Amino acid sequence: MDSIRSNQTKDDLVTTIKLELSADIRKKKCFLLVEGNDDVIFSRKIFQKDVVCYESFSGKAGLDELIESSELGDYRVIAIKDKDYCNVEALPERMFVYDNSCLELMILKNGEVVKGLYCTYYECYAGTLPEEKIVLNAMRKLAPYSILRMKSEKQGLNINFSKVGFGDLIESEDSFRIEQLFARLNISDEMVNECKEESLDWEDELLYEITNGHDICLFLGRIFLNAGKPLGESGVRNIMLSNYRKSDFAQTKLYHQIKEYQSQYGLQYVN
Repeated sequence: MDSIRSNQTKDDLVTTIKLELSADIRKKKCFLLVEGNDDVIFSRKIFQKDVVCYESFSGKAGLDELIESSELGDYRVIAIKDKDYCNVEALPERMFVYDNSCLELMILKNGEVVKGLYCTYYECYAGTLPEEKIVLNAMRKLAPYSILRMKSEKQGLNINFSKVGFGDLIESEDSFRIEQLFARLNISDEMVNECKEESLDWEDELLYEITNGHDICLFLGRIFLNAGKPLGESGVRNIMLSNYRKSDFAQTKLYHQIKEYQSQYGLQYVN
């Protein structure tokens, strides 16, 4: 990847990208907009070295603003964001989303990445769950909370999840005091019961579509151990990113969507 540019305001980003677009006389340079630092790390590893990557000035909301800006309506500028709960069919042509709910879940869908984590940081510490259940168990435990996140987004509840942690509520892979987590958010008993009941109806595969990336890494970071101590959310994420390969990405829907897009315009974001 040619360069990574971050920590700029919206106006700075728009001005800089416009200048680079103008300087690209052959109109072959590729520009990629992403949500945050983890996406930058992923992009640096996966995309072609001459792709220029820009980190959003304000996460997903900023990314939407940039890709919808008339000043950046050029086919050489694309963006990738977490899918979360958006209507994929309504996305602009140049806006792409990760498979599953987010970057982390797309990576965790890869069996080899999970196997590496499982063998190194769980099985050797006498973990009791089988490899194929380790991620699913975490998503299942988180399901009521994931549904609450989805309701907040779709119903405009504006619940502030950012200031509420729950690492201390995870005692083991089978013990997660989720009621206390809901209490920290001051969620009504009616809503708690509603989320719990709905979570029972969600099939395993659908959990990959609603689970939050930070939540899954936090949960796994409590049950995966390194030298007998919790690996932590950042530890899990860093290992996931380092173990994910270009050949893994080539198996995803996102890869094939970008391949199709670049073939239409004579660009090369990926091989």
